[in-house]
Amino acid sequence: MLRLILFYLPMGASALLASLTHVIISGVLARSPHPDLTISGYALALSLSFILEQAIAPLRQTSAKYVKDQHSFREMVRMIVTIVGIIALFNALIAWTPLGRLLFHYVFGAQDSLLDATVNAYQILMFVNVFSAARSLYQGIIIQHLLTKWMTIGILIRLFVMGLMSWAMVSWNLTNDSRYGALLFLAGMAIESAVACFEGHSLARRLPDKLPSHPINRWKPDIFPFYMPLLYGSIVSIVIGPATNAAMNQSLDPIQAIAAFAVASNLAGLIAGFASFLHQAVLNFHEQQPRHVLALTTALSIISTALVAFLAWSPLGHLVLEKGLGIHGDLLRNCTLILGVLIIRSAVYPWIDYLNGLAMYHGVNKTIAYSKFGNVILSVTILFLLVDYNPGLNGLIAGITSSVVIMFELSLSVYLFRKAVQRKTPTIEAAL
Repeated sequence: MLRLILFYLPMGASALLASLTHVIISGVLARSPHPDLTISGYALALSLSFILEQAIAPLRQTSAKYVKDQHSFREMVRMIVTIVGIIALFNALIAWTPLGRLLFHYVFGAQDSLLDATVNAYQILMFVNVFSAARSLYQGIIIQHLLTKWMTIGILIRLFVMGLMSWAMVSWNLTNDSRYGALLFLAGMAIESAVACFEGHSLARRLPDKLPSHPINRWKPDIFPFYMPLLYGSIVSIVIGPATNAAMNQSLDPIQAIAAFAVASNLAGLIAGFASFLHQAVLNFHEQQPRHVLALTTALSIISTALVAFLAWSPLGHLVLEKGLGIHGDLLRNCTLILGVLIIRSAVYPWIDYLNGLAMYHGVNKTIAYSKFGNVILSVTILFLLVDYNPGLNGLIAGITSSVVIMFELSLSVYLFRKAVQRKTPTIEAAL
């Protein structure tokens, strides 16, 4: 159990520390003479970069599962180069042709006054995906070798360098341009990627040339089918954010609804972030220590639930929100109401990630994509039913939807996983 905890804690810590990245950047851009313009331009550019990052994120799980010898490493690199090449072509079109201005104006709703700041920031952010892909490749190898301390080391060095850069930017008054925020983010990603490459490449060089027990011949038939369902699941989830905002814009007090849900959801998401690597614990420890992985999942579910309940229901939690985050009055009341509803989401989320890990372990990744599709369809349905039935719920519309849907997703994931495992290995019992 101690080995599992020492493996998991650095990953969980890195997920929590990563959230400070945007705090540092916002702190710099907020000192601009026109913070609304610089922050909005950077945020819009980052939102597109985040969408494309959904194609990069599953590469870490894929690398952790498949890179076990030199041959599979080379095939993984070929797959990543292909994916990054496609993304780079799209990025170049957005950053350096009129297509970018059209996309940000008509799809993302950027006003004319924001277009220059947004496109300028994206001309820097377009390189983030390259470093993120390299980080994913080598972090996968690091995770497979259980050396997750390097993930924490990487994020700590990243935050330290970003802190120095932000201090220099503020000191030299380099704040009045969205590109400074983009440059900070790119520098941080490059630093973290460099740390991962340093240790990961060292590990990769020591891999055997070809393991007979690891039948990977070409990336397209042998690795790509594992990656694609994870990609589909990531992409389809993007719909939920805009749908949630659209629904709350139809509530009786849309400004209050969106603000309260944003604060409550970000707080609950920050707490849940510590459980976002449970799938890696399953991939690396389920075979030898299934009971310990189950115990870790249970513990993280209880801890997440307790922390959100503390913020939602205890006077001390309310004091933390009031004094620590500066939330007062109606916003505080609405935020705590939404947090109370999101307790369910906090309790269930670790089990979703645990089941995703089991699906990856058994090679039935399609169940992840199917459950995400079900999540999105039900989310959109409930959101607009609630706003039509009782628009006075305001931010609770999104909170109730989120908690109801995640219970549905858990049930659907269990059902699909059982069926998939039984079809794939009918001679053994399902893992649940």
